[in-house]
Amino acid sequence: MARTTATVSFQAIELKGSLLPGSLLEQVARLQAPLQKEADYGLPKGERLRERIDAAWVRLKEIWEEYKDLRERAAQGVTGLHTSVRILHEVLGWPDLQPCCGWQHGDAHFPITHRAFEGAVPLIVRGIAADQLDKGSSQFGQEGRRRSPHSCLQECLNADDNANWGLLLTGDRLRLLHDNPSLVKPAYLAVDLELLVEGELFDEFAVLWLLLHASRFRHPQTGSCVLDTWKEQAQEAGERVLGQLRNGVQQALEALGNGLLQHPDNDALRHQLASGALSGQELHRQLLRLVYRFLFLFTAEDRDLLFPRTLGQEDPRRRIYREGYSVGRLRELAIRRSASEGPYGDLWQTQKLVFLQLRQSRSPLGLPGLGGLFAEPQCRSLEPCELANRFLLRAIRAIGWFQAGDTLTRVNYRDLNTEELGSVYEGLLELHPQLERAGGSWQLSYGGGAGSDRKTTGSYYTPDQLVQLLIVSAPLCQESCPPVLTRPPGGHPNHHETDL
Repeated sequence: MARTTATVSFQAIELKGSLLPGSLLEQVARLQAPLQKEADYGLPKGERLRERIDAAWVRLKEIWEEYKDLRERAAQGVTGLHTSVRILHEVLGWPDLQPCCGWQHGDAHFPITHRAFEGAVPLIVRGIAADQLDKGSSQFGQEGRRRSPHSCLQECLNADDNANWGLLLTGDRLRLLHDNPSLVKPAYLAVDLELLVEGELFDEFAVLWLLLHASRFRHPQTGSCVLDTWKEQAQEAGERVLGQLRNGVQQALEALGNGLLQHPDNDALRHQLASGALSGQELHRQLLRLVYRFLFLFTAEDRDLLFPRTLGQEDPRRRIYREGYSVGRLRELAIRRSASEGPYGDLWQTQKLVFLQLRQSRSPLGLPGLGGLFAEPQCRSLEPCELANRFLLRAIRAIGWFQAGDTLTRVNYRDLNTEELGSVYEGLLELHPQLERAGGSWQLSYGGGAGSDRKTTGSYYTPDQLVQLLIVSAPLCQESCPPVLTRPPGGHPNHHETDL
């Protein structure tokens, strides 16, 4: 069975929000995305993609040298405009770039500078300092309202029913935007062209060319927008992954629960259940918190957010954690049959050490003292217990991998947004634990039907689309209403569902 594990890292290219999944960029880099044959890029028969990309790279470096010379002699706005137009025409092959004097939509005016592909792609093309792209400016505002160049283009896309994609190009910076209904969560792809060229990042340039070539906005044979196709297919794939992840979380709960209940050294846990000191519902809640911990660690590790910024990338503690203590390591072990053999429980002992480090202010591993979800009371009945490696790895595999046809693929927590994680959490609220006892042994399973946590805690997940509608409908609420969440998630063990 095939499996995919490697990821492509970028220095000059950055994805913000949910514009496109990082996994798509990895597919594009490997020429594994749909519609990536030479003919799909409009190349004549016999010419290879690599040859065209090599030639475009040479041209970009020539344009960049001219840009650096012009910066010393001409105004920033003119320099950025001239360079940007050359990049679009000569590097990315955009054939039609029509200047315009903004776009009027009802009472709203959007001072965009160009349109491409018969008006389907609005652009702001001019020299703008990198630190001014997100700062309010009267030049891009209206009727006394200041608006940043980025916000101007985003609002234009949101208002124009005939445009899905837009480009902000300043000579040394590039941003790709898409129609985005969210008012509070920017989503775009940003490219530092200066770092790209000066750093000789050819591989990243190849991704940029494959992603933003003219053929991606209008296919040479069909006239369709390939970027739209890619985005739609990525969303469909993401929905399938979420469905499997919800099932995976249930499987993880059962694996962890039964592994703990059946271990011969966990008499104290079984006695708590038999005496009523620990209810089945409380066991379920502690198992949920345990799974939440793993989901948190997967997300933090995949996004490189676990360590504080003060801990440099070259600090040896990062390597020690990655190779000896990370859930990423457990994820790789989970697909090795040999790692689950035998009665050993060393992996659980190591994981408990990580939990301990995450509740300390000074961790020898350099981990932050988070407390909260990792505080001792959250899983007070489970942490003292023993757990065989095979049950722990079964749980990690269930939430760390998913089946895509014949391929076993990692769940990409780096690209899961809060709405997607929220939908997984919403599914957990519906789980109903079922405990069966036969003599001294216990068996945990999860049946259908609504769980009781919704009613007892008042926990409900509100989809982002509804949140955005409420924001639009009641704009004054943003200023007059205090934040609902006033304590960190997990601040009290009895409030974890509401907090999350």
